Amino acid sequence: IVRNPRKSKAALITAVAIEIVLLSSYLFMGSNLVGVATSTYNSGSWDGTGIANTFKVGGENAQQYAELAKSMAHGQLYLEETPPQWLQEMDDPYDKGSRDELQKETGEEYLFDVAYHDGHYYVYFGVVPVLVFYLPFYLITGSNFPTAIGVLIAVIMFVLGCSALLDRFARYHFKRVSLGLYLLLQIPLVMCCGILYLLKFPTFYSLPISMGLAFSVWGLYLWMRGRAAKRPCGWYLGGSLCMALVVGCRPQLIVLSLVAFPLFWRKYITKRTILTRKGAIEFACLIAPYIVVAAGLMLYNHARFGSFTDFGANYNLTVNDMTKRGWNIGRLAPALFAYFLQPPTMTGVFPFVQPAPFETTYLGQTIKEVTFGGVLACLPILWVLPFSRRILALRFKTRSTRTIAGVIIALLFGGVVVALMDAQMAGILQRYYADFSFMFLAASVLLAFIVNENLRPGSTAQVLLMKGLLTLVCISVLYVALLCFVPETGWFSDIYPWSYQDIIETVLFWT
Repeated sequence: IVRNPRKSKAALITAVAIEIVLLSSYLFMGSNLVGVATSTYNSGSWDGTGIANTFKVGGENAQQYAELAKSMAHGQLYLEETPPQWLQEMDDPYDKGSRDELQKETGEEYLFDVAYHDGHYYVYFGVVPVLVFYLPFYLITGSNFPTAIGVLIAVIMFVLGCSALLDRFARYHFKRVSLGLYLLLQIPLVMCCGILYLLKFPTFYSLPISMGLAFSVWGLYLWMRGRAAKRPCGWYLGGSLCMALVVGCRPQLIVLSLVAFPLFWRKYITKRTILTRKGAIEFACLIAPYIVVAAGLMLYNHARFGSFTDFGANYNLTVNDMTKRGWNIGRLAPALFAYFLQPPTMTGVFPFVQPAPFETTYLGQTIKEVTFGGVLACLPILWVLPFSRRILALRFKTRSTRTIAGVIIALLFGGVVVALMDAQMAGILQRYYADFSFMFLAASVLLAFIVNENLRPGSTAQVLLMKGLLTLVCISVLYVALLCFVPETGWFSDIYPWSYQDIIETVLFWT
C-alpha cells in the first residue's frame, strides 16, 4: 500500500463502503427498534402524510435523551415529568424493593434507570449525544430524534475513523503492509469490537458507547496527522476536542487518551521542545480542549447535583442501590472470567452460539445480563497478544523509537482498566464488550504488522503468517456473525418470529 497508494486507497474505500452497507442493512433489519416509518417501512407507524416520520420505540424509559432535549429547550436540566409523591417522600428512594412495593400500593409508576435527585428526574448518561443529535433535531422539527439513526451514524463514523487510523499506521510506521494484510486485519478490527451488538440493539444505551468509540478513533487519527504536519495546532485542537468529548459520551473510554503519552512524549518531553515557544503553543493546543470540555461538564454536573465531579450515576433508579455499590475486589474474578476467558456455549441449531452460563461465589450482588463468552476465548485473532513481549522485542531491534510499542502497551493497559471499571461500576453486560474490545484488537493488529515487517516478502514464514491470520480472522468474524442472529428479547426474532424462522430454515435447509 506504500508503493501503490492510489490503487490501495481505492480498494480500501471500496471495502469500507461495502462494510457500511452491510452494517446499515443489519440495523434496518430490526425495524421494530429503528423508530422511523415510511409508507413501505414500519408502515403501521407512518403518519400518512410526509415521506418519513419518527415514532417512539422501547417504551417511556427509552425516551430519556429526547425528554432531556425538550427540557433543555425549555431552559432546565431535569426531565419535565414529575416523580410520584410517594417517591419524593421515601427515606431511601434507591431501595428497589421498597419502590416496587409502593408502586404496587399506589398504582403510580416511576421512571426506571434515570437519576433521581432532590425531587427531580435527571439523565445520568453522557450529555454529548443530546447536544449533537436530540436538541438540534427537536429545535428544528419539534420531534424526537430516532436513537437508532444516531447509533448508525456513530458506527459509520467509527468505521471510517478506524479505517483511516489503521491506514495511517500502515503507511507511515511500516513499510511492508500489503493491501491483503491491511484488509485481513481491518475487517476484524471493525467487525469484532462489539459494534455489531450495538447495532443489534440500537437503543439509548448503545448510543453513548458508539459515539465514544467514534470520537476516540477520530481523535487518535487527528493526533497522528498532527504529528507529521508542519503546522500541527489545528490537528491537535481537533484531535483533543474529539478525545475530550468522549467524557461526555462514555467516560470510561477516556483511558484511550493514554495513547497521547507514547505519541507525544519523545517530541515534547525527551527533546524538550515544550520549553520552546513553538512547542509550548503546540502543547497548549493539545490540552486546551480537555480544559474547556472538562469545565463545561463540571458546570453541567454542578448545576444538577451541586458537585463538579458527580455525573449522577449513583442516583440511578435501577435494580440495585448504586449509592451503596462501591468497589469490591470480589467482583473482579467473575468479571475477568466472563469478559475474557469464558468459552462460548454451542449447540447444533442455528445460530449455534448460546448464552454462556454464569456462576460466582461472590456473596454480594453481581449485575449480570446475558453474555456469550470472553473475548480471548471467542476471538482467536487476539491469540497474538500472549506473544506481545517477544514481538515488541523485534520492533526494538529495528527501530530506535518506542512509539508503536508505547501505543500497544497503552491499549492493552487501557483495555484491562476499562473492563474492570465496567465490572465495578455497572456489571457484566454484552454491550460493555464494546468498551474495551477495540483496544485489544487494535493492539493485535499492530503486533501483526510488526511480525510482518520482520519477515521477507514471499518467504515461507510470511506465507504461513498470512494463512494463520486468515484462519484466526475467519473464526473470529464467524463467531461475531453468528452472535448477530442469536434470538433475544425485544430483537427481530422476538417481534417477527415467523421471519426469523425463515432465516433458520435458510441456513439449516436440510431440516
